[in-house]
Amino acid sequence: MSVGSSTLAVMPRVARLHRPGERHHITNRTSRKNPAFLDDADRKFFLWLLSEFFDRFKVEVEAFAFMTNHYHLLVEGDLDQLARAMHRLGFLYTQYFNNRHGLSGPLFSSRFYSSPVNDPTYHANVLRYIHRNPLAIDPNMALARYEWSSYGVYTGVRFEHWLVTEPGLDLFDGSVSALVDFVEDPKKDVWIPELADVHDVVAAVAHVPIDDVMVRGSRTNSTGALLLFCLLASELLNASSMEIGKYANIPSSTVRGILARARETRVSSRSFALQMDQAAEKLGPIPDLPTWWADSWEL
Repeated sequence: MSVGSSTLAVMPRVARLHRPGERHHITNRTSRKNPAFLDDADRKFFLWLLSEFFDRFKVEVEAFAFMTNHYHLLVEGDLDQLARAMHRLGFLYTQYFNNRHGLSGPLFSSRFYSSPVNDPTYHANVLRYIHRNPLAIDPNMALARYEWSSYGVYTGVRFEHWLVTEPGLDLFDGSVSALVDFVEDPKKDVWIPELADVHDVVAAVAHVPIDDVMVRGSRTNSTGALLLFCLLASELLNASSMEIGKYANIPSSTVRGILARARETRVSSRSFALQMDQAAEKLGPIPDLPTWWADSWEL
């Protein structure tokens, strides 16, 4: 399926190197909004770790963007191998960062957030979202010149032999110009999910009446739906406990307890983790950042 077309010349593409696996949009941010990278040496080391994903784990990196206190990746591969790759990335980079800067303790949040990317339109929007992220640093920057994103590779400004661009460019019939038009046009219609949208989607994937999503009690599936709603609101929308509590009409202290339980449930319950993925895919990535989102993710 193509989301763009052009009669312009096709850029040489880095083809995938293995049989397709599962594609995921992955992001993680630091604890307490501290910087993830203090200088270019930090970014280069993180980039080098990414470059080893395929050789070590047969996980292909299709897009990336490094921000002040978080990063975004688009990757494809076996889920078990992807988990191992992400564990190595977090462990080695944190070890390097702490040793180099005289720090200690965890750098990133305890678990990265991932969303499956199965639909071509969603795939294209993820590419757009990742590659537009640096505009939160400087709204006037030339995106292709931002060294710490893969967009310059897609547009031919530089080359990274390990970055696989073929699947992304195939969405645009191999045309770099069509990709650039899609990514850089600020007038593209975008949808920013709100708490009400999360509410609707949770009701659908948890198979409960919409009025039961916020119910705390013993009704069938209702408690799990509330856990799902709070976790999605926190991790996908970055909503605070106060914002979630105000919407759900429950105390923010109760929301914090629900979030702790939801994170435990995601690890222990495969069905809950599946519902989380299904809901995240329905909501999709957030293509452009509202002010409250940018403020919470950028220092």
